[in-house]
Amino acid sequence: MKKYALMAMGMLVAASTCYADAQIQVKDVDAEYVLKYVMNDFYAQNSNYIFESKKDGKATYSNKSAVVGKKDMVIGNKRHEVIFSSVQQGEDVVLGLEQNAIITYRADGKVENTKPSTEIDDKIFLNQYREFFNDTYSFGFTPAQKADKEGVKILNVYGFGPMHDAGIQNGSVIVAIDGDKTVGRLTEVMNGLLPDKFDSKPVTFTISYKGSVKDYTLTPTVKESKYTQIKAKRAQAAKEKAEGKRGIESWLKL
Repeated sequence: MKKYALMAMGMLVAASTCYADAQIQVKDVDAEYVLKYVMNDFYAQNSNYIFESKKDGKATYSNKSAVVGKKDMVIGNKRHEVIFSSVQQGEDVVLGLEQNAIITYRADGKVENTKPSTEIDDKIFLNQYREFFNDTYSFGFTPAQKADKEGVKILNVYGFGPMHDAGIQNGSVIVAIDGDKTVGRLTEVMNGLLPDKFDSKPVTFTISYKGSVKDYTLTPTVKESKYTQIKAKRAQAAKEKAEGKRGIESWLKL
C-alpha cells in the first residue's frame, strides 16, 4: 500500500493541468525533522529514485526512463517527479506532496503531464508519515476487502475495543458513518480516511445485521505514535540527566 500511489505509471494522457498538492497536518513537531524523516523513508522504499535537491523546505526526487513505441523504437523519455514540502505553522507542520507527476518529453516536441494517482491515493501515501508522528484512533474492527451492496462489511471485530464493547458482530455491514453512506467508499474505510483515524471524536456508525439496522455512537481508543513514545523517552532522559541519574553516554544514545 505504501508504494503503489507513487509507482503506478498508468496511461500517459496529454494534460496541461497544474496539479494541486495533497497536504496533511503533523502536530507538535519541527518541519525540518519531518522532512528528513520523509526523505529517509521514501528513499528506503524507492531506491530507484534519484534525490535531486533539498531547498527551502522542499525535497525533490525523480525517476527517468525511455518511452518506447512500435518496433521497440525510443520515441521520447519520461520523468516521474516527486516533490515533498514541509512548512512550519506554529507548533505544527503542513506536509505536502507538492508534485507527483509524470512529465513525458516526446521526440516530436510534445510535452505531456500526467498525474499517476488520485488525490485519495496521495492522502493515503502521506498518512503513513502522519501516523509516525501523530497518535491514531481505532474503533476495533477490520473491514472486508470486497465491496458490499449495502456498504462496508465488517470482516472481524477485535476481542477488545469500542465495537466489541457495543456488541457489534462479525459480518455486520457499516451502512453509514456520521450519516454519510459507505457504498463505494471501501478504500477510504480500509485506509483510515472514513472515519478519520487521526480524530478522537465519537462517531456514529449505522450498522446492518441480519435484517436489523441500528445506530451506534462509539468513542475510539487511542494508539500512541512512535514519535509520541520517542518524545516521552527523551523527556524522561532529560529529567534523569538533570537529576544526575543518567550519564552523558546514556544521554547520547537517545
